[in-house]
Amino acid sequence: MIVGYIKVPLWLRIQDRWYRITHPRGWNWIQKKLKPLTLVKFNLGEEGEGYYGQYPFKKDETVVFLGEIRKMPGHCIVANREGQVHWGYHTENFIELTEDEI
Repeated sequence: MIVGYIKVPLWLRIQDRWYRITHPRGWNWIQKKLKPLTLVKFNLGEEGEGYYGQYPFKKDETVVFLGEIRKMPGHCIVANREGQVHWGYHTENFIELTEDEI
């Protein structure tokens, strides 16, 4: 879930050249932190419509968010209804369910 945007582009200097850093979701986006042991759904957004076949999850599938991997920030551990545990997937691809969706 995207909380807000920072309207300043990011720049990286390598030797004497400057490079503008961009992200497919826009400017430097900030994601809401997910709490461990919450229900989340898998969603790649509009940009990822053709990539669902490469993941073990279906679009909008409900899984339990177990937490973020400590030594891999931005990556998480989730478990599906069958009890399979998956790890190493980007936290940004999971959206916390609302009270109405539970």
